[in-house]
Amino acid sequence: MSWNGATDVHVWQLLAGETPTALQPAVAVRAQGFETAMPAAQAGRYLAVRALDATGAAIGQSSTAAIAA
Repeated sequence: MSWNGATDVHVWQLLAGETPTALQPAVAVRAQGFETAMPAAQAGRYLAVRALDATGAAIGQSSTAAIAA
């Protein structure tokens, strides 16, 4: 993940679920430099990514994407 110009992202959180309206936190990783990789095995049919600041507050979220079968 990356967010152009964002310097206050401390954690990237993967949200996953079986429907676009039932996303739950599945994986979280500490932000590392310009781009951060995250494993997403068995995450769910729909995914989104949320950026968290140093206090754990959400500061942004991606659109929800459907995973191709």
